[in-house]
Amino acid sequence: LLQVFPPSQRHSTLAESYSAKSSNAPLRSSPDHHTNAVDDLSDERKANLFQFLLRDLEVEGVPLLGCDATETHVFQAALWTTLGELSENDNENKVCLVFETMPVDVLKTFAEDFAAVKNASHIAGSLPELQRISCNLISGGVGPAMIIETQNRTDAEKVAYASMKKDSPNPDEIRWTAAMKTFVARMVAPLSSDSSIQDSIAYRLIGSTDPCDILSGYWTSICELQSAPEDQISSIVLSYPPSMVGSEEDQHNRYYAIAELMNRMLFLFESEDDIENVHLQPCYDRDATNSDDEVQPIHGHLPPTRWMQSNVQDADTVTNEELRLQNYQRRSPLPSVILERVTKSDKDDKYWNMRAIGNLVSEGEEKLKEALKKETQLVQ
Repeated sequence: LLQVFPPSQRHSTLAESYSAKSSNAPLRSSPDHHTNAVDDLSDERKANLFQFLLRDLEVEGVPLLGCDATETHVFQAALWTTLGELSENDNENKVCLVFETMPVDVLKTFAEDFAAVKNASHIAGSLPELQRISCNLISGGVGPAMIIETQNRTDAEKVAYASMKKDSPNPDEIRWTAAMKTFVARMVAPLSSDSSIQDSIAYRLIGSTDPCDILSGYWTSICELQSAPEDQISSIVLSYPPSMVGSEEDQHNRYYAIAELMNRMLFLFESEDDIENVHLQPCYDRDATNSDDEVQPIHGHLPPTRWMQSNVQDADTVTNEELRLQNYQRRSPLPSVILERVTKSDKDDKYWNMRAIGNLVSEGEEKLKEALKKETQLVQ
C-alpha cells in the first residue's frame, strides 16, 4: 500500500514566488481564516505551496510515504496500518502520508472524525492508546497529504501499554481458528440458506490488542474481501486476543468501544453499502451496550430485548429470559467481527428472527453454556 518517495518524485520545480517561504511555516490544520486563504489560492499556487511544504518536511527529516489508493477502503487500510506501526512505539514520531490520487475532502473527513473519536468519552476512555495520536492535513488541506504524529508515552502509559501486551495471550493459529470454526458451524452457518456457506468463510487472526492494529487488520480484511470472488470468500471472521487488563466491566467496555470504532469508520465513507459487521465477544450482552433511552438496533449488534418485544413478530410468545438467549449467538470464544458482503437479499436480519430465537430456546441455556465453554477451552 505504501512506498517511500525517492527524492526525484517528491518535488517539482517551485514557483519563484515561494522560494523565500519561511521554514517554520505552519504545517498543521489552522484556524478558519488560514483555511479560507488556502481555498482562495489558484490550483497552481496550491500545487507549488504543497510541494514547498513537502520539501520542508523532508528537510525536517519526516518520512514521506506515498500511497496510490483510489478507493476509500484501501485509503483506510493504509492509514490504520501506519497508525498501528506508530502506536507500538513509545517514542514521539511523525510521518507524512501522500495520497496522490485521493481527493483532499476524503482526508479532511477522516481527520475530523478521528479528532471527534478522541473527544468521545465512551470510546476514548476505553481506548486510551488513541489520545497520543493526531492526524492533520498539511497546511489546512493545500494538498492530498496527512501528517500523523505521536507524542512520547508517559511513564504511566508505558507501564500500562507494556502490561497490556504482556498479559494478552499469543495467538495459536491452529487452535484459535479451530475454536472459531466450531462456533461458526454451531451458531452462524445454520442461519444461512446456503448449506455450503462454511466452505467460503475465511478466518484471519490479529496478534495485537492495540486498537490501531485491530483497525489495520479490519480494513486489510475488507480489502481482501472486496478483491476476492464471492464464491471463494463470502465472508471473513476476524479475531483478536481478548483484553486481560482491568475489571470485567473495563474489558467489556473496551470490546464495545472497538466495535463502535469499526462501525464508525465503516460508515464514514458509506462502506456499509458493501460490508456488514457482525460483532462477537465471549461475554456478549446486548442489553448492557445501551442506556435506558437507547433501545434502537445498532449496526453489527443484536437489537435490545425491549426493541425485540415491540418490533419482532411473535416475540410475545416467549419470555424475556428466552429472548435474552439471543446473546449466545454472539458469545464466541474470541472477540471477533464477521465481515459479510451486503447482498440484495439482505432484507431481514437472519440473526434475530424468531426462528433463530426458537432454535436457542429449544437447545436451552445449559447446553449453550457448555458448548461455549468447550470452544473457549480451545483458546486457553
